[in-house]
Amino acid sequence: ENYYQEAGRAGRDGEVSECILLFAPQDVEICKFLIDNSEYQDMDFEEAELVKNRDYERLRVMENYCRGTECLRSYILNYFGEKAEDKCGNCSNCKTEFAETDMTAEARAVMNCIYETGGRFGISIITDALKGSANAKIKDRGINKYKSYGALKNTDKIIIRLLIDNLIREDYLTQTSGKYSVLKLGARAAEMKKADTKITLKIYDYNKEEVKKKEKPSKSAAALNETGRELFERLRALRYEIASEENIPPYIVFSDKTLTDMCVRLPVMKEEMMRVSGVGEHKFEKYGERFIDVIFSFVREHPNQITNADIY
Repeated sequence: ENYYQEAGRAGRDGEVSECILLFAPQDVEICKFLIDNSEYQDMDFEEAELVKNRDYERLRVMENYCRGTECLRSYILNYFGEKAEDKCGNCSNCKTEFAETDMTAEARAVMNCIYETGGRFGISIITDALKGSANAKIKDRGINKYKSYGALKNTDKIIIRLLIDNLIREDYLTQTSGKYSVLKLGARAAEMKKADTKITLKIYDYNKEEVKKKEKPSKSAAALNETGRELFERLRALRYEIASEENIPPYIVFSDKTLTDMCVRLPVMKEEMMRVSGVGEHKFEKYGERFIDVIFSFVREHPNQITNADIY
């Protein structure tokens, strides 16, 4: 619920926007620690456990959101009980080219392992068992003696994890809530015995270039005339160059709105640049002169040309 609120803030001014979620597996463990160490004042033990389990379930849903390959907008809508008619075509998953891979045999190996272990272990141990890991946890529990031990030794751990996540989403498996969540066979587990059951997994194909995002110009940038758009593209190229040098998102340098205002005002001196929307003393000291150089060169190439748009 909190993420949904934050994710919507970027585009509320009507401009084209980008929402970036940073995720690492360790984040999940940190969140579990915070949940375990939260103080539940004015609650008895049973009430506190219910709240904890609810928080663990929300964490699981967020983790699936980060790891999944389906349309992210559809995932959010489904969580809130709405049915998305079509893919949004705009999220990172929709814009990424995935290879559709038949993982039926691997899925059966996963489910056999969970059946053999009696639904007593979580994702980490099940993955290690399928990989044929010889760590202490596997040996101490005797998992290395099961038939399914090492069944997927030639499959990457990441792929096994993605497959398990997919089986959970499709109700072939369930994952309990709580600090020590375990995997159990789900409502559709029996379907795996049918010969016509097929499990596919969308896996990112690293051998192919990711589908290029078609960046739509902001409303203000789109309103520039042809000459203004030419300058806008030069300024955007400079912005990208600076962002690459500093390893930061381009909008941190200057927003599209600021670049558009530069195209309209054509500042070639500091006093003029300081009147541009979004340019303060700090930003000018860091980037101002480089943008002025580009604008000055453009003005010399296009004397007496009008770049401003109707919105100004």
